[in-house]
Amino acid sequence: MKTRISLSIIFMFFIITNTLFSQNYETIKTRDLRIELPTAQKAKSKQIIKLSSSLENLYKQHKEKKDYKEFAAQSKLELIDERVVVTILPQSGFTTTDIDQNTLKGFGVRIQAKAKHSMSVEIPISQLENVATQVKGIGEIREPIRPIEHSVLSEGVALMTADNWQAMGYQGSGVKVAVIDGGFNKLTAAQTNGDIPLSYVSQDFTGTDLETGTEHGTAVAEAVYDVAPQAQFYFYKIGTLTDFENAKDACISNGVQIVNHSMGWFNTGGYYDGTGSVCNIASDAITNGILWVNAAGNSAEYHYRATFADNGSGTHNFGSGNNINLLGPGPGYYYPIPANQEIRVFLNWNSYPTQAQDYDLYLVRWNGSTWVTAAASTRWQNGTVPPEEDIDYINQNANGEYGIVVSKYSATVNVDFTLFTWYYPLVYRTNTSSLTDPSTVTDVVTVGAIDRNNYASGPQETFSSQGPTTDGRTKPDVAAPDNCNSYAYGYWSGTSLSSPHTAGVCALIKSRYSGYTPTQIRDYLYNNCTIDLGDPGKDNIYGWGKVNLPSIPVPIQLASSVANVIRGNDVEVAWKTISETNNYGYEIYRRRTNSGLIGSSDANPQSQIANPQWTKIGFVEGHATTLAPQSYSYVDKSVGFGKYLYQIKQIDLDGKSTTYPEMAVTVGVEPKKLTLAQNYPNPFNPSTTIEFTVPQASFVTMKVYNVLGQEVLTLFKGDAEAGKINTARFDASNLPGGVYFYRLRAGQFVETKKLVVLK
Repeated sequence: MKTRISLSIIFMFFIITNTLFSQNYETIKTRDLRIELPTAQKAKSKQIIKLSSSLENLYKQHKEKKDYKEFAAQSKLELIDERVVVTILPQSGFTTTDIDQNTLKGFGVRIQAKAKHSMSVEIPISQLENVATQVKGIGEIREPIRPIEHSVLSEGVALMTADNWQAMGYQGSGVKVAVIDGGFNKLTAAQTNGDIPLSYVSQDFTGTDLETGTEHGTAVAEAVYDVAPQAQFYFYKIGTLTDFENAKDACISNGVQIVNHSMGWFNTGGYYDGTGSVCNIASDAITNGILWVNAAGNSAEYHYRATFADNGSGTHNFGSGNNINLLGPGPGYYYPIPANQEIRVFLNWNSYPTQAQDYDLYLVRWNGSTWVTAAASTRWQNGTVPPEEDIDYINQNANGEYGIVVSKYSATVNVDFTLFTWYYPLVYRTNTSSLTDPSTVTDVVTVGAIDRNNYASGPQETFSSQGPTTDGRTKPDVAAPDNCNSYAYGYWSGTSLSSPHTAGVCALIKSRYSGYTPTQIRDYLYNNCTIDLGDPGKDNIYGWGKVNLPSIPVPIQLASSVANVIRGNDVEVAWKTISETNNYGYEIYRRRTNSGLIGSSDANPQSQIANPQWTKIGFVEGHATTLAPQSYSYVDKSVGFGKYLYQIKQIDLDGKSTTYPEMAVTVGVEPKKLTLAQNYPNPFNPSTTIEFTVPQASFVTMKVYNVLGQEVLTLFKGDAEAGKINTARFDASNLPGGVYFYRLRAGQFVETKKLVVLK
């Protein structure tokens, strides 16, 4: 009978270390760039010499009653009412005591702070020229002089276009974000450097002090902070499963809304299928209203999965009769592992929760003439313990050559098993199903990695863990950038960095749509903030695609919009919304196209409302803030014959506006096109609605096809009524989840759109 060994719960950081994955940066010779200035000199006689260029321009725009506030914002000039904050420098060889203070006050100048060689003041914009020319002792007036921060802004912010949202004021304000991690070393230094917020809530559940051990949590926190700098942060340090659960409970107690966890767990009571103790912790957080974002893992090259195949000696055949899986880059090669280097191996198999299917794990070493056992995990799976084995071993030999053996001790079936290693890859490896817990939980936002230099179109990082989960669900959910800069680590890679980038994006979404639930944030992220890469639709490498925020975060999720002739010369503009935030209402605009034709000159929807040809024809009141779908319509009566464009302009309660794409209508002339709307909701389970319009009565067919192009069913077949929104309902109760396509055909008109069934 075998000895039963007590095993501790294991977790690991998802960070690629410099030991095996160092980056080589080439020095690129700078090109010899030259430019010849024009001979004509700029006329300078009218310049206000002592004012900086931007302050002079601000003064002139204010004097000419132009939009000086917009200029100030673009030039990062700080305005306080009608005053501008500036730095005054005295003349060379003088100090601020030589500047006439009484004259300053006479021009309405307010002194914020004063030092020997500079002053920070607020000057009325209208008095800038007077102060510059009439106050004695002034040498220069310029924008506030501040040190250039050496804090590191992650390149991921711009890659995900999060900078556009930040510029519009959506920076995570009011959102509570927690980072649960294994160490926050250098946290104070990073805070001093400007890479960590000035205030945060923290708790060390390990009893070893927050700022000890690894810098991993600090680097992760930097990435979230770069994307969502106005969020309220919570930092929780953990070391064990108990710590992890206590940290989760603290998140719930403190009302945390988003959790980032850039760590992976192995052998915790589940077969990487969303079950087990670690997955249950994440699931409980989700049940209590928390959006959980997790690194997918860096294990694509550190993972092996197969059905046990006995090579005749009771050990698994990894290939070509080999029962040893070397730690190395590929067949025929191994990594010479240095002395004192840690080797970790994890084995489990699909016999959960407890079955009498007993397998063992061995770490073997080449001693120069033969393979010997270096370490073994031989737990007795007698039907009372989970099917798990793991080894934690410190190499004592210089340039050691190691491999792994999986042995069947006592089993009635050849099981499906998995191997994970840390931190040396396996020669025989399985990239698929290499996700670790709790990234396998269905409602966790699981994040893969794309190197920032490949973010335009991929590929993904070779180490980035891939799906599906062992029970066949598609994961990860999205991919985000790594190999970005940080204070704590410098340039670093791994899904550990991609995950907090995504958590920060979720905080921006929450700050923009404050009423959104975690489910709605996930849906918005997947449907509106991704660009599809790889296979069409959600796949097991990129998920829904790379994270990329819309350029303009609109306050309204528009489900559909259409303009149609409904009777005579009346035109109905109809639209539906999924949800609304801060919505005052909608202005309706119309313009007649050039010569009655829709051409390329009509193709810019963002600028056309400013075109004098556009006419505002009506207004429809909105629903302020609501999570419920809404339907709207406006009827433009007795429109003259011709071709027209219609647009909807949504107005926020604070005056901001968003213009939606134009819609073309022909009045009195038979149109040549039909309109097929995107189904709503999408993704869906079990049913969704598809709307389409025909300008004249037509025989229409609408069919659904799977990704193989096979016809699944017919949604609509028959005559469609003209001038109305026709509806087809798709019930997918009897279909498996996945990507489908629906195709509308009417005469020569054919259009196809994609939909997703969630199961």
